[in-house]
Amino acid sequence: MIKLLSVGEVAAALQVKISTVYQYVNAGKLPCVKVGRRIRFKEEDIEAWIKSNSREVVA
Repeated sequence: MIKLLSVGEVAAALQVKISTVYQYVNAGKLPCVKVGRRIRFKEEDIEAWIKSNSREVVA
């Protein structure tokens, strides 16, 4: 079964404000699914997005 995350859950996972998540969605930067009037995020899509947008820190 596909696990869908809310905007608040994604904001917590990314450690950003909820408004930032909405900005990413409106800019087309973050994959989402509309369920009725609500925005939801597939957990696997968010995990893939984090991996593709992360950089290694070289100390």
